[in-house]
Amino acid sequence: MKKLLALTSAIIAGFATTAQAEVAVSGSGTIGVINDGAASTGKTSVQMGSAVSFALSTTTSNGMTISTSMGLTRTTSTADTAGTVGGGEVFTFATSGATFTVGNHKITGRDTGAVGSVVSDFVVGTPTVASTAEVDLDVVKGQGFTLATSAGSASVAFSYLWDASPNADNLGKTDASDTGFGFSASMPMGALTLGLGYAGHDDGTNNDTTTGVSAAYAIGGGTLTVGYQSTTEPSNSATQTSGNYSTSLDADTSVKVGYSTTKEGSNSSTRTTAALSRSLGGGASVFAEIDNRSGAGTTGTAFALGTSVSF
Repeated sequence: MKKLLALTSAIIAGFATTAQAEVAVSGSGTIGVINDGAASTGKTSVQMGSAVSFALSTTTSNGMTISTSMGLTRTTSTADTAGTVGGGEVFTFATSGATFTVGNHKITGRDTGAVGSVVSDFVVGTPTVASTAEVDLDVVKGQGFTLATSAGSASVAFSYLWDASPNADNLGKTDASDTGFGFSASMPMGALTLGLGYAGHDDGTNNDTTTGVSAAYAIGGGTLTVGYQSTTEPSNSATQTSGNYSTSLDADTSVKVGYSTTKEGSNSSTRTTAALSRSLGGGASVFAEIDNRSGAGTTGTAFALGTSVSF
């Protein structure tokens, strides 16, 4: 028995000193009150959700880091009637200033110029306020790869989805007719940072593309960002002009304001958002968010007050 214990201890000690793998566990939670200005009944609700994330990574002998993640989530959305297991569909390989991501993920360059929203999913996921005019591509996620690297001071990324069909989770067909692609670049120039994005989706019949540009400038103790997004689809086209300004009132308090105006076909919609967040320390913070929609769609104002915690 003593020999067995000694052998077991030696094996454990050997793994402890030579293993390169890491497993990190983290968690988060949100609870708050949402008021839906467009709802006819049930205007105010209390909602909550939480998540546990497992980040797995290892480093090979030549310095390459390989990582993936999984998690348990119960979102704050009313559509999430049960907790879900997510992740395990994407692997990332990082080495020598380049990152190669493969699996079921979103393409880069899809919304570079759409910068008007500054609110979180908490206030967006439930209210009935919505804009009819949208500039998003119909499909931006599927199985494929993204290569991200740098060229001088610029950051560039390229995505290709070999299977952009709805069921391409952890199994994607390399000869699928439903595909997607994307490109993005970011170039800092002193206090100014320029962004460019281009992405598309082809389902074998229709080909949709979107182009976006953005410019972020440090001014007045904060950052002013403006953007323009243009999307072309077989049925119609859409354009959006947007902007946001973010600043800090003190070391623990941040404020963001965003605005966008979108035209899609004969529909025009305007959206104004604002967010205030204050850190309480220990990973906890309180927040207030507003989302106002006008023009085509379900008009009204939704606002939320709540607390978020990171564990």
